[in-house]
Amino acid sequence: MKLRLILISFIVMITLSPKPLWLWSLSEESLIPESIPYSNLQTIDVSPLSSFDFGSEADCLEYYRYAIKIVDCMTKKLISWQTPATWKVTEAISADLNRDGKNELVMVVWRAHKVWPIDTFQPSGGRIADFHDNHGLSCHLILVGWDGSKYRELWAGSSLAAPVFNIRAEDLDGDSNQELIAIEGQYDIEQKTGDLTVWDWSGFVFRLRDRLQGDFSEFGIVSADQNVMIVTD
Repeated sequence: MKLRLILISFIVMITLSPKPLWLWSLSEESLIPESIPYSNLQTIDVSPLSSFDFGSEADCLEYYRYAIKIVDCMTKKLISWQTPATWKVTEAISADLNRDGKNELVMVVWRAHKVWPIDTFQPSGGRIADFHDNHGLSCHLILVGWDGSKYRELWAGSSLAAPVFNIRAEDLDGDSNQELIAIEGQYDIEQKTGDLTVWDWSGFVFRLRDRLQGDFSEFGIVSADQNVMIVTD
């Protein structure tokens, strides 16, 4: 699982990048550019994915070859939950994006594309027919959590219109709820760049709060005067 060293990257951007840095705060439905001295900023690093964040303290998480297992910490043999063999997990974080007061395992998953059942009767193939790559794989956001008795899939999104990567979860607007920040790329484009997007939970699905169009490949999260912002170059 890719751990991005945001603190180091941010320092390097400040000292070496010929490009100006941009700071963005989330206000209402828009990302607003801010002008704050670098000396006032503090980086918010990527939190390590911990088993204690979203389930039983007796369980540990294992990640190997794009697959995740939740196992007993002592024996490493008893499997409480694991990703299906057909899933390819490219990223995972621990966050409470569905606002139920508990952290979940939030995963970016690639798997075989499926249209909505009702769309199988549509001549055009349906509204999400083209949401996949040339290999027939689509990108999904999936939440797995502890329901009090077992780990299970709490929410799984349909095929995304565009694949996402470099996901983060932070409270950007100060409402005590986390937003999902991600870069949105394109299917069948190897170069990892795209639009910077911010999403939040609407009660059933994620809704787009704002999108910055561009060729973003990375971003950081910083704070200043109790405000949490996104930093880009």
